Amino acid sequence: MKFNYIVWDLDGVMINGQEGVIKGVNYVLKTLNYPPMTPVHVQMLFTAPKVQVAFERICSVPSHTAVKYAEMYKDAYLNYYLLEARLQDGINNVIETLYARNMPQAIATNRHHECAIRLCQHFGFTEYCSPIIGSDGKEETTKSDIIRECLKTMGCPNPEEAIMLGDLPGDILCAEEVGMHFLGVNYGFSFHNVLGYANSPEEILTILVSSSRSCPTTVLKNTNMNKLLNKNAQVVLPPVV
Repeated sequence: MKFNYIVWDLDGVMINGQEGVIKGVNYVLKTLNYPPMTPVHVQMLFTAPKVQVAFERICSVPSHTAVKYAEMYKDAYLNYYLLEARLQDGINNVIETLYARNMPQAIATNRHHECAIRLCQHFGFTEYCSPIIGSDGKEETTKSDIIRECLKTMGCPNPEEAIMLGDLPGDILCAEEVGMHFLGVNYGFSFHNVLGYANSPEEILTILVSSSRSCPTTVLKNTNMNKLLNKNAQVVLPPVV
């Protein structure tokens, strides 16, 4: 199966920004006299669709209050913690190789757009991936909307020609909603030991471009998520709060 357009998720798949994000959220919590995050709170943070939703869960506050907390976080994170992220090992070689093969690549992320652009410039992704689209901060904007805008900007005529590379159950749902294919990674925030998913960036490259290996069934669009998992698979899901 050949894919003509690639849409990357940023956090977990291309970079690991956990340390800086945790420091930024804890900065806000300390400023507002909340205790620092527990491991359960960290799980809430990295499985929430947007940072304001994470603050709703962590602080048990209404959405309009969480939006204010999220703005405080954005300012602190941009000024102090943004560039504490690190590359996933081997990711630059993957995007450079795909670029050399003339495969259009975009980045769709729930990070605030300004944060996303600065990170991608810092790590050199802007040379190989276009567009790079983050959240506009509006509550009604979804990750699926961001992905659709990426495909439109790349000139993708049919979502079935595109594949989403992600690391969260929500990424699967977005890919299904858009009508594109999906490949997960086992080295990100949520998936571990999922049969057919990539265990490293290098395996993404092998799956996408190798003529001797067909894409696993877990790539196919409109796949029931329960069928993705072998008996040893683990998925970290958002806790019910």
